[in-house]
Amino acid sequence: MEQSVAEAQEVTVARAIEQKHTSALISALANETAKIFQSAFVSIQTLDDAKFGKWKKYFELKHMIYLAYAYSYMGENLLAQDQGGTAVRALQESKKFYASAEKLCEEYASAKGAGLRAKPESHLFFRKLGPHVNRILEKSERENGFIYHQKVPEFPPDLELKATYGLVKPEEYKTPAVSSMWTPAVYAAFNLAQAVKPTSAETNSTEQLPSVLEKGAAQPSGKDPKNSSGCSVS
Repeated sequence: MEQSVAEAQEVTVARAIEQKHTSALISALANETAKIFQSAFVSIQTLDDAKFGKWKKYFELKHMIYLAYAYSYMGENLLAQDQGGTAVRALQESKKFYASAEKLCEEYASAKGAGLRAKPESHLFFRKLGPHVNRILEKSERENGFIYHQKVPEFPPDLELKATYGLVKPEEYKTPAVSSMWTPAVYAAFNLAQAVKPTSAETNSTEQLPSVLEKGAAQPSGKDPKNSSGCSVS
């Protein structure tokens, strides 16, 4: 469920970027999305790498990407509030997480387990992150050096911003009520002894079932979306 919620939340982040919401809100949404991907990773962390290795790298990668987005937009928001030194430190942290994401892209490609042979480093949403971080970092360093002259903190600021709206909430599943037709008498009427049993020929058959041709997942067309987020948001 956490994976579904996290991927639905990704749409919210992309839409926030597309609709040019405030940097504070985008940072908060990205932070919440990073937390959900981290929780999804923790839920499968102890499972066998031979089967779940690729999924682990996928969740780790998304966690790093959204932390990088969260700190980059946080830095942009801090700079707008004339907090040049803290903005620089937030952008430095964003760049660190982006570097971790780049490494995880390589590890994802060689990871074992089920999953698509995707190339996350080639997706525009990821490719736009690096230049965005560098651009805002350079602007923060320049303005802090010429205008604010503030000391850059040793430790990064906490991602304390909370999204005020736009968070995805899963719908609670409720088990349908048992039909009144299913009474104890109905259950008692089932007689497994009267069930049709397979013949000896069917039991000893070595006939192989035909393989099922599964429809492959749609792959990127190679053309970049012409929008702000780099995602195809309908």
